[in-house]
Amino acid sequence: MDATAILNKIQADAKDAAAAILRDAREKAAAQTRAAEERVETARERARKQAAADAEGATARMTRMAELEERKLLLADKRQMISRAFDMALAGMEAMDAAEAQRFLVAVIAEVADGDEMVIPGAQHCTWLDDGFLAKANSALQAAGKPGKLKLSAEKREGVSGLVLQKGETETNCSYAALLESSRLQLEASVAAILFPED
Repeated sequence: MDATAILNKIQADAKDAAAAILRDAREKAAAQTRAAEERVETARERARKQAAADAEGATARMTRMAELEERKLLLADKRQMISRAFDMALAGMEAMDAAEAQRFLVAVIAEVADGDEMVIPGAQHCTWLDDGFLAKANSALQAAGKPGKLKLSAEKREGVSGLVLQKGETETNCSYAALLESSRLQLEASVAAILFPED
């Protein structure tokens, strides 16, 4: 066999082998590139889903916080309206005419007084609180089985609409504001039902 033919054969075989190795390497590189791209795409998809879930969670949290804030503001508005209703009730009590105010306070005295206290009139809205009122209050006390021995003080209590009952060192505040405040807890639910019937 001729050396040139052998050399040509070796070169041809080497070229074929090199081409096969190169083709194999390219196929492996392409497969690895595809696999890497698939991993990257999977990671991107996972990241997109996580971001969407995080965004959805953040949106839900923000919605809950906004609803809570809205409920707090609504409750504050309702509390303010209830307070205004009580302020209006106090103004209405202070604006009662003499006969109505006397009837109201005689009933209060008959319920809370022992019957031998000193009656200190309030300095506001109580010009009608006189001996005639005291006689009515003492009659109501006697009808309730209590001693009707109330006495009218010459003192007028500043800042008070209504009256104060004093017995020794003890005072019972029967001002309109105090009477309204003492009933507030019992009355708030009823006032709220009137103001907010849809609740």
